Amino acid sequence: MIWSVAGGLLWAGMSILNPHAVWGLGWWALVSGMLLSHLGMVEGEDGSRRENLGTPNALTLSRAWAVPAVALLVGVPWAFATLLAAAAVTDVLDGHLARAGGQTRLGAHMDHGVDTALTITAAIGAAAAGWMPWWLAWIVAARYAGPIIGLAAIYFATARQPLREAFVRGRIPGGLVLLGLALVTVDQTRLAGGALIAAGAMLGVVALVTSAARSVRVAR
Repeated sequence: MIWSVAGGLLWAGMSILNPHAVWGLGWWALVSGMLLSHLGMVEGEDGSRRENLGTPNALTLSRAWAVPAVALLVGVPWAFATLLAAAAVTDVLDGHLARAGGQTRLGAHMDHGVDTALTITAAIGAAAAGWMPWWLAWIVAARYAGPIIGLAAIYFATARQPLREAFVRGRIPGGLVLLGLALVTVDQTRLAGGALIAAGAMLGVVALVTSAARSVRVAR
């Protein structure tokens, strides 16, 4: 509840200063609704209840807050790049802390959705600002939407939920994409940024295909 109220007050204040920020308030309302309706998932993988969301989930929620902020910062290269760099750091940290014992079912389900929303928003914003070509933005969008479609396909093909241990982690490819998106905001590093985005997207596709093959093999 504290997270929902704090984020709501922050975006409400920003909406007063900048009318374009009002959609950020709407986004946060959706995030808060999802969070409050899934509080039963704030438990460890062994089913043990947690007293609070914990640091890994808090870091993931900070990236959720950043989704509309990234859109608002298109056209302000240094702020756009700084926010994406900070998001990349939180992505690495929440994964590390979760594996160290702070993982919850909520975090496991929320992490990819938040990363998808943030990265696709950033890619579309970067293309709209002229920092990178639109075709590269659509590749990024496909790379992040692909796992969601893939999970659904595996579920319907095998009639069971895909096993988490069969999945190849995509944090490194995702980090490359975020770093690349930060670099394309600067003329001198635009080419290197585009290369990192393309590499991260391709590695993400490889991880997805490998995960799908392993999931089907385990299901058999």
